[in-house]
Formats: sequence, structure tokens, C-alpha cells
Amino acid sequence: GSNGAGKTTLSKHLNGLRRPSSGTVLINGRDISGTETSQIALEVGYCFQNPDHQIFSKTVLEEVMFGPSCQGVHEDEGRRRDQAMLERFGISELAEVNPHSLGKGERQKVALASILVLEPPILVIDEPTTGLDWAECQQILDIISGFRDSGTTVIAITHDMRLVRERASRVIAMSHG
Repeated sequence: GSNGAGKTTLSKHLNGLRRPSSGTVLINGRDISGTETSQIALEVGYCFQNPDHQIFSKTVLEEVMFGPSCQGVHEDEGRRRDQAMLERFGISELAEVNPHSLGKGERQKVALASILVLEPPILVIDEPTTGLDWAECQQILDIISGFRDSGTTVIAITHDMRLVRERASRVIAMSHG
């Protein structure tokens, strides 16, 4: 849908950042109305349109490590996942760099890595290609496609019809909310 169609508003209902004033939100057939957002996050990973709205750590590695440590993932398993995710996104050499000093594409990778390291069965990603050049777009989309091919449900919120045409297997169009 176009800007202002309600895509982001709808997507924030899927992870509990917003709650409906009426109706029901079901995740895997379960009503999430009484579920804590932190519990929903175990099932639904959410990557914001602007990575700066979710990045807060002093280094890339700390950012990627934060989620698994909060979930109580054993330290050895957490380290394995963190390193694998940094490698998958091609940002291993940036592990000790402040993520806020990186370019938009690299910050997007850090934000995605910090969500996908949690291995959520569902990923909601809002405007994954905004502000990226063509090569960065393809790299991000290839990584996301790899997770989709491995069984992760990917919901991409976008107004980029080229992305929809080339990558989507199912489309829901929104207009005027």
C-alpha cells in the first residue's frame, strides 16, 4: 500500500506494540490480547523501518547479543548464534564498532541480525529497503529470503511494488486504512 495506508499500524498489532480497539489478533490461532509484548516477541520478531528506533547498544556485538541474553540462552549457545548471525550478515568485522556510526544499510543489517538471532518463527519487517542502494537491497532481501526458505514466516511491509513483484509469494494490498 501507499504511504498512510495503515501498513505499519497494522503490523504493530502483530507483535503487541499496538492493541486493537476492537476485534482480535491471532498468532498461530491464539488470541494474543492478554499476552505480554515480551512473550509475543518470542514468536514474532519485528524490525522497524528506521533501524535507529531499535538500536541502542554501544557495539554491534552487544546489540546482537542483547536478545539471547535476555531470553536466558546459555552463554555458549548465545556466542555461537551471535557469531553465526554476524557472519551471515557480513558484519563480523564490525563487531566492536558503535552501530550508530555505520551507514544505513549496515545499521539495517545490525537491526535484522539482532532480531533474527532470536530465531523467531515469524518476522515482520517494515520497509526493509528504505534508504538502501540497489546492492544493499539485494543483499538484505537475499538474507531475508534465506530465512523464509528455512521456514520463517516473513511479513514485509512495503510500498515498493518492484520488491513485491520480484520477491513476494502472497500479497495483501492496503488503501486508506
